[in-house]
Amino acid sequence: MHQGDSVILRVQRGSDRMIRNDYLYLGVAAVALVAASTPAQAGDTPIYAPAPAWVDRKPVPEVGEAEAEADFSFLLADRQTRMKDGIVESYSNYAYRVNDASLLAQFGNLSESWNPENGDFTVHRVAILRGGQVIDLVADGQKFTVLRREANLEKLSLDGVLTATMQLEGIKVGDTIVFESSTSYRDPSLEGEVNDVEALLDNKLDVKSAGLRILWPSDVTMRWKAPQSAGARLAKRGAVTELVVTNPSLTKIDMPDDAPTRYRIGPLVEVSSFADWQAVSRTASKAYAPRATIAADGELAGVVAGIAARTSDPIERTAAALRVVQDDIRYLFRGMENGNYTPQSPDKTWSLRFGDCKAKSLLLATMLRALGIEADVMLVNSTSGDALQDRLPSFAVFDHVIVRAMIDGRDYWLDGTRVGDRIGDIADTPDFGYALPVTAAGSDLIAIPVRPLGRPASKVTLGYDSSAGITLPTLFDVTVSWRTSNDNNLKSSRGAVSETEYTKMLDDVIDNYVPNTGISERSISFDEASDTTTIKARGLSWLTWDRVDGRYEREFNSAIGSKKLTANRSKSEWRNIAYSVGTKTHVRYATTLRLPDVGSGFAMVGRAAIDERVLGTHFEQAATLADGRFEADETWRTVAREIPAAQIVAQRRALAAVKADALRIEAPSDYPGTHVEAMLAARAHRLGPIMDALDKAVASAPKDEIAPLRSRAYVYELTQQYAKAIADLDAIIEIDPSAGKYLWRAELYARSDKARAEADIDQAFAIEPDSLDALKQLVELRLDHDAYDDALSAIAEREGLGIEDKQIAGLKASVLAAAGRGDEAMAALEAAGRSAQKAPELISARCATEARYTLGADRVLADCTRAIQLNEQPSGPLINRAIAYAKLGRTAEAIEDIDAAIEIDPDSAWAYYLRAVIAKGSDAARDRTYAAYIDPDVTRDLAKIGMAR
Repeated sequence: MHQGDSVILRVQRGSDRMIRNDYLYLGVAAVALVAASTPAQAGDTPIYAPAPAWVDRKPVPEVGEAEAEADFSFLLADRQTRMKDGIVESYSNYAYRVNDASLLAQFGNLSESWNPENGDFTVHRVAILRGGQVIDLVADGQKFTVLRREANLEKLSLDGVLTATMQLEGIKVGDTIVFESSTSYRDPSLEGEVNDVEALLDNKLDVKSAGLRILWPSDVTMRWKAPQSAGARLAKRGAVTELVVTNPSLTKIDMPDDAPTRYRIGPLVEVSSFADWQAVSRTASKAYAPRATIAADGELAGVVAGIAARTSDPIERTAAALRVVQDDIRYLFRGMENGNYTPQSPDKTWSLRFGDCKAKSLLLATMLRALGIEADVMLVNSTSGDALQDRLPSFAVFDHVIVRAMIDGRDYWLDGTRVGDRIGDIADTPDFGYALPVTAAGSDLIAIPVRPLGRPASKVTLGYDSSAGITLPTLFDVTVSWRTSNDNNLKSSRGAVSETEYTKMLDDVIDNYVPNTGISERSISFDEASDTTTIKARGLSWLTWDRVDGRYEREFNSAIGSKKLTANRSKSEWRNIAYSVGTKTHVRYATTLRLPDVGSGFAMVGRAAIDERVLGTHFEQAATLADGRFEADETWRTVAREIPAAQIVAQRRALAAVKADALRIEAPSDYPGTHVEAMLAARAHRLGPIMDALDKAVASAPKDEIAPLRSRAYVYELTQQYAKAIADLDAIIEIDPSAGKYLWRAELYARSDKARAEADIDQAFAIEPDSLDALKQLVELRLDHDAYDDALSAIAEREGLGIEDKQIAGLKASVLAAAGRGDEAMAALEAAGRSAQKAPELISARCATEARYTLGADRVLADCTRAIQLNEQPSGPLINRAIAYAKLGRTAEAIEDIDAAIEIDPDSAWAYYLRAVIAKGSDAARDRTYAAYIDPDVTRDLAKIGMAR
């Protein structure tokens, strides 16, 4: 909805109004009590007068026990409307009781807005009821203060609306506030016709007394519509016909968020003197047709002539005229001078260089007709247009105006209030559901067709280079382009924010497409001719490769693969509700990925080609893998506005069927882990491009951005350049200190500087006193130096600080066992509890202690087997069981467990070393090399448990 045009609804809806009192507090409910504006006699100050004689005034209900105890009570909400001689007079009487001091400021201020050029707002009573006392604030001299300002100017709305406010004086806790007012409204453009729309109250507001009454002369044919549950009753009272809604507060039926808007607009009572949609169309035409001219000697005529001279092609002429209206005429709503329904003339719009949807549409339609193109002005509802066919014919149902052009038998739906539409877009259709042509002969509603967008709203080309290794940082090159008019933020912000802030904005966009990046180069450009914004960037990303059944695999994150259908139709009242597809889109996405070793051993598994219509979207996908290069090209376009309820189950099945065969890339089964791959890449001199990109990313990163530093530090660690990794961590911690970062640096210091490692662990404890990771790292550090008593002291110091007893017990057992105090180790585990269901960690700890230190020989295998069963990724328990098997001389079973552990975790130094010393095969030297590279201390550590050879 164009916010500037919202006044059309506000002014025309008569008694669809409440006292705008900020918010009325009712638990989780809030109501804005609004008074609509504008009577037959216009005035720029409120009128103070008794209620009209036609009003059947309701008394304010007595305050009962429930209202006396509530913080807030809504006592009365009475609305009455009279429609006569083209005038809509609306009356309201609201009363509410405030019983909480904190609410007095919120509800002690009344405010009202109206347009003095179209009518008046009349105050009948503002009173305070206190006990048996009635305090008439107006009689006591309180008046509304009129604020002369354009309240909606920030919404590009120049409506002439005034705001009147009254700060209620002397109100106290327990007071009942009464506000009684009426308005009248007449718009010459309606040619004496009237219409009114009343939103029924939500009974969650718990109004003690509510009323809704609408009157009109009996000799006038009036159509009306109301929900059956509202209990509307029609009766003739002599010369007056009366529509009384006996149940003006209805239970609001909750609707799923994905329901089309027609299900969510709430219950309405509609009244209209228009016989049908043709009558509405003819009446609108009387406002538009006389103004649909262009002065022959005016500047606008020259603009039209220039377009005609440039091209004779009707499509090109249409696109040129639309661009003039969109780009050369700025949007501004004018609600003065009967501007709610009456447009300004094309020449005036051109002269002013601004106009609202009516003015822009009339300008466009008139220009197109002058260019020999059939064009009609069309009334639409921009927010709930799919409900128009169920609404009563009236002006009240429309909030926007567009144009339909007809060229060679095809319709083109054009919106002059948009920006950036080009020739490739003019065949697109808006998501407004239905439209009413404005014609002299009168027209009925017509459905707006649903067409895919003519050109992509966005295009992405993303190239990855993982030729150095799939577990290492991946080089990327990305180009993202989109319709500038769809997202103008980066264009409007350029030059308005600092260069650093603008770089962060660019990086945020890039991160949407390439997460976890270090960006080395970035640029942005704008193409006015195509209304396109383009970002280009290079850098590094960590692509996720999952470990599944002993091999790496990466699922291709296709659009249809990430599509979800969460439509919940479990409630009986929801079963026949359609599913709204949502915002129309058209996206083109091209991805390439270079694999290591020219793709040797890699395979593409799953459905490579897709051409499916699912959930109102047409998905197309084509993927190939050849010569180490994976390529995928995707397009998805919206082709339907909604899915009928009867088709939701079938659509869910269709989506599941496509996802069941999702495309993925599988690596060879013997593909190495991250550390080994880093070693092999370094020895083959494949890391140069990655390090260059990391250096550039660090240098070009915005201030305080740590992601590139973090990536480079990790690569330095992988390649055993520990001093450089520590230097990067120094910079990271300076920017963003955390327990995890201190522990990372401590792990690196542990190889060369025990004191600094302990100092960093202390810093981690200072941030997170209950950090189990910090305690583990401290214990391991002291065990590395055989400082068993110091390790036990460290554990004792942390008991009772939030670390779980079972974790403490496991650490204590590992230290006692390493110190040769096996019986005490097992006793510590026994004391902590033996139930695997309560503490499976204890089973794993017992397995490790028994296997490594040859304890509990009678149950070590059972404990390790149970630990394997309890862990989702049991590489640790598998290694410990392998140690137990090896010590028992069961070599084949040990090797089987080690192989299984490596399948789960190909970065386990212990697993490679143990396989080397147990299997003693032709690959033993390779396995020792791998183990030593992953952990240079592996031989020392395994020697302590008798497994180093």
